[in-house]
Order: sequence, then structure tokens, then C-alpha cells
Amino acid sequence: MDAIGSWSKLLGLRMNVANTKFQKRYKLDGLIFHSAITIPKLPPNKTFIEHIDSDDYPYFDNMSKSNYRVFQILMEWLNFSMVIRRSRNWGSLTSDGSWNGVVGLLNRTEIDISVSGL
Repeated sequence: MDAIGSWSKLLGLRMNVANTKFQKRYKLDGLIFHSAITIPKLPPNKTFIEHIDSDDYPYFDNMSKSNYRVFQILMEWLNFSMVIRRSRNWGSLTSDGSWNGVVGLLNRTEIDISVSGL
């Protein structure tokens, strides 16, 4: 058991919240996650990173863009980063019984997490 504070008559309660298990969980120490995002079709002359960082084309890929922005906040808050690759589809079962798209990447453990909602 870790001490997270102390009490004395002179000083009262003194908490050291930096040592709580909850504070420790906020630090992923720069861990790098391999991830994928589903972007079926890109606008002309844009990379997929430029597209998901942009407010252009607000009705294209808006869920993937929203999820990406949530992950940007989480990366800063939890101290991790991601190597992101693009997938053209979320995933479907192929005729040989394997999965393609983001689901296939997860199934084959080529990525750790999906930025796109599944």
C-alpha cells in the first residue's frame, strides 16, 4: 500500500496526489501505439493526415475526424503518441474467411487501436 498523504495536529491533512494510483495511470511514458483510421476516399491533393487535421470538407469523414481530435487530446493528456495508417474501409469478412480493413488490421495485430469507431 502506498502512502498518499499524512496528518498531524500541527499541519493537518497533507495529500500527495502525485502518488495516487489514479495519477500514475495518467502517464503512459511516451508509449507509441500503432493505429489506423478509416478514410474511404481522400479529397484531391491532400494526404490523409492533412485531411483529418483540416476543417475543409466538413461532411466527409466527420466521425473519423472527430475521433481523431479526441485521440489528440488523449495523447497529450496521457502522454502517448500514435503511428497512424489509413484504411479505406472499416472491415468485412472476405471469401477466404479473413478480415480486411481496420478489423483485419486489429485481428492480425498489425495495429493496437482503431481511431475510427467500429
